[in-house]
Amino acid sequence: MIWAYLEEIPRMVAGSDVFEVFTHIDYPIRHWPEAREGPFDPRVFEEGFRTAMRAIADSGRALEMNTRRLWSTRPLPSMRGSAAARRVPTTKPPRAEMR
Repeated sequence: MIWAYLEEIPRMVAGSDVFEVFTHIDYPIRHWPEAREGPFDPRVFEEGFRTAMRAIADSGRALEMNTRRLWSTRPLPSMRGSAAARRVPTTKPPRAEMR
C-alpha cells in the first residue's frame, strides 16, 4: 500500500494544479500492519519518499510534513540534508519527541 501511494504522488502532482501545498505524505503509515510486519522502517521506502518529495519540490509546491511517523524509529538525516541543500526551511522537533 505504501509503495502504491508513493508512486501515485508524482502522477497527482503532474496531473493537477488545484493545490499549492501537499500534506500528509505519511498518511499510509497510519495503517502500517505493525503486528504482522513489525515496526515501520522508513529506510525501506526512502527512495519512494525521495521521488515523491522531488516531484512536489520540482512542481513549486510546498510540502507540509509531520515527520513523527517517519522519524519515530530512526531518522533519515539524509532527507533533512537534501532539504537543506535545496534551501527548503525545516524545523527540528524537540529532543523529547525524537526517539
